[in-house]
Amino acid sequence: MDDKFNRSYVCKINDYMRKIDDNKIRLEKEVEKLNSQLFAKLEKYNELVKNKKDLEQKYEQFLNFIINRGMSFEVNNSYHNLKQWDSIKITFEKNRIIFGDKKGQVIKIIEDLQFVIIKDMLDMGYSGRAIVIRIQEKIALIQLRFNKI
Repeated sequence: MDDKFNRSYVCKINDYMRKIDDNKIRLEKEVEKLNSQLFAKLEKYNELVKNKKDLEQKYEQFLNFIINRGMSFEVNNSYHNLKQWDSIKITFEKNRIIFGDKKGQVIKIIEDLQFVIIKDMLDMGYSGRAIVIRIQEKIALIQLRFNKI
């Protein structure tokens, strides 16, 4: 009886050890898989950080270009009677910039990407002013210039 009991006990222990070994192998494979996923994600993260830095540099160069050259845009002059070198009033409202003439009439509204760019310039410590630089039949060319405060 003791021998039968011992064999049964040894078999149970062997089964238990085999399960532990199988579990250990499974967990080692899982750790290896997770490590490779982590490494891949870390590489992707480093690539994204590098791309972000490159984009920030390019955006800063773009902003410097705009600081040096200004922003120009055309508006319909049929209703406003703008003259060359007229000063244009700039008003900020929520997420848009409104350009107006001497009478307070709205000439142009800037939203979205242009607004973000102009807001970034102002956040960098620049002030903006707009003037009419050219008049053609029914079109006026307005330039927004930036000066360091």
